[in-house]
Amino acid sequence: MKSCRACGGKVRVMSKEQEIIRQWIEEMKANAKEHIQRKSRDPADEFESGAVSAYYEMISSLQNLLKRFGLELQEYVLDFDPDRELL
Repeated sequence: MKSCRACGGKVRVMSKEQEIIRQWIEEMKANAKEHIQRKSRDPADEFESGAVSAYYEMISSLQNLLKRFGLELQEYVLDFDPDRELL
């Protein structure tokens, strides 16, 4: 962690790999929300329902994995409730 006088605290510098994972998660969240919108237009569309379920499972699994390693969900933009936002 590096000091940041301007922000009055510490700033965590992410590795290139961590930033790649963070951006990938952002893309997954955006894709999930797109499939949720499509599903709301056609609730009988099984493909969209399956896609939403798949994104839910991936995001939930990532949250659990990060927790097991003692990592902060906020650093990986996973500090939200997938039950409420994706189901």
